[in-house]
Amino acid sequence: MTATRFEDRTHYERLACGADVYVVRTTTPGLVVCRIAFPGGELTAGARETIAHLQAELMPTGVRGCARGEVRMRLDALGAHASFASSTTNLLVSLTVRREHFEEALQLIVEMLAAPVVRPREYAEAVSHLDTMFAHQAEDTAALASCALMQTLYRRGHPHWTMGHEETRAELAQVQSADVLSFHTETLSAVGATVCVAGDGSPRTLLAATARACAALPHARPLRTPEAHPEHTHDTYERERVVSVPDKMNIDTLAGIPLAITRESDELPALQLAVGVLGGSSTSRLFHTLRTERSYTYGAYARLAGLGDGYPGYLSVQSVFPAPVFSPARTALKEVVKRWAEGGITARELAARKEELCGRYVVGLASTSNMCDALFGTLLMGKPLSYLDTYRERVNALTRAEVNRAIRTYVDPSLMAVVAAGAVDAAGKPL
Repeated sequence: MTATRFEDRTHYERLACGADVYVVRTTTPGLVVCRIAFPGGELTAGARETIAHLQAELMPTGVRGCARGEVRMRLDALGAHASFASSTTNLLVSLTVRREHFEEALQLIVEMLAAPVVRPREYAEAVSHLDTMFAHQAEDTAALASCALMQTLYRRGHPHWTMGHEETRAELAQVQSADVLSFHTETLSAVGATVCVAGDGSPRTLLAATARACAALPHARPLRTPEAHPEHTHDTYERERVVSVPDKMNIDTLAGIPLAITRESDELPALQLAVGVLGGSSTSRLFHTLRTERSYTYGAYARLAGLGDGYPGYLSVQSVFPAPVFSPARTALKEVVKRWAEGGITARELAARKEELCGRYVVGLASTSNMCDALFGTLLMGKPLSYLDTYRERVNALTRAEVNRAIRTYVDPSLMAVVAAGAVDAAGKPL
């Protein structure tokens, strides 16, 4: 074990407030990047997931004696960039700032999180902004296809099920400011929070600054926990579905196959590599067939999705086709996925994908932000720090037999559903 390993370079401490903090030193002069995951998120909001969206949209809120706009100005004066988002199970906070202002900026964010002040005008602005975004998504073919695919494969209550945009807007109109603040109070806690800090500075100094800033966070355990029903899947569903949208001549097309695999499976790395061969880059089978050979699209990609929160995931394949070639292109997409699922990958594809993954790994850790994201993502996936250190060795150790066995075990092409949104009718003919 060398001093360059993540496991050795990362300093860990569970703070008195209950947060788990990981700090790693980087080489970009004067820069600090911080990522925080608090308990909460859309599944914790239950049947009213727009509450979680509003919670993130309102941030940064005001604080006592300081309106929301003034908080933003104070962060700007510190040269700090802060963003907030809601995932299925977390409220996510990102902060990038100069080292000398790190503690002050983080203290301001913690002050806002611990005792938010939301004025009526600010709440109305947040609702209006979200409503506009959802209205736009109702005309966005990519968003429409994604929603339709999740509703095709899953039932309400499943962690991957997605509410329709009009239903979301209707729910948003019913949510009150008090609902959001109550949700925030009942979920936000340092207990169960994960904090990652990467920056130019002594890890002990950065850890101490983080501890001082986070001391004001609520220490009680969250009163709400995620409500999810992963058993809510459809037994039967349409294998082909079209959402017709006039005047949208580029047809967003998604294929999905539900999988009985979670992030804890020992076979997940083999399946991830296999999916990379199918559609991980411009050298993949999908890209080669649909773009290079047949000129149906500018690109086609595949990925494993829905694994981040520990629930069984799904295979997602996506592309965009012009309306005149949609029908043959959709057929070709399904054929590529079917051949891959039934025949597996070749030795040449295995070697090429390994080389690509290992190269990306090195490049992906070249910046402070990317290093913090790698550390943060690994921890949220429930993996130990050693997972990053052994990544290339684990990739290179995979055999073709292991990869193809993972495909045969988990991917059933007969379960594939293909959903498209754009200016075509139910039969796939241009409108």
